[in-house]
Amino acid sequence: MWSLASYKLDTDQRKQRADTDRFIRLLLADDDAQLREYAIRVLSAAGFEIMAAADGEEALAFYRDYGPFDVLLLDEDMPRRNGRSLLASIRETGDDVPAVIWSGDPDLTDSEIAALHVATLLRKPISPSALISALRDAIATPELVA
Repeated sequence: MWSLASYKLDTDQRKQRADTDRFIRLLLADDDAQLREYAIRVLSAAGFEIMAAADGEEALAFYRDYGPFDVLLLDEDMPRRNGRSLLASIRETGDDVPAVIWSGDPDLTDSEIAALHVATLLRKPISPSALISALRDAIATPELVA
């Protein structure tokens, strides 16, 4: 029987993957098709292996079916399940995978960021280099997550 716990990566495994030439497994969830495709191009070129979802429900299914992931990049404002709700569901499994939330108008409170263990909250639009750095930093410094 498949068990989510048996597929989790620990913090050291995630750091090791981020420090090597191996692909970094990223779950991307964003309902904006153009932005999603742009992020896929930019992040693929930077060594990320991406599973991209068009909404929070699809992302949760991908998380369950294709995990583990080294890092999450979640849009806050999506149909069917927003980034905050998606991350809360993932945290309920016990997985502390580094998570970056991005939004054109982020409105998470400091207490929500801390409770969900959000590594970084980004405002769209963001430069490719800043996006890549934020994701790599989220993996490399999980102890900074509140």
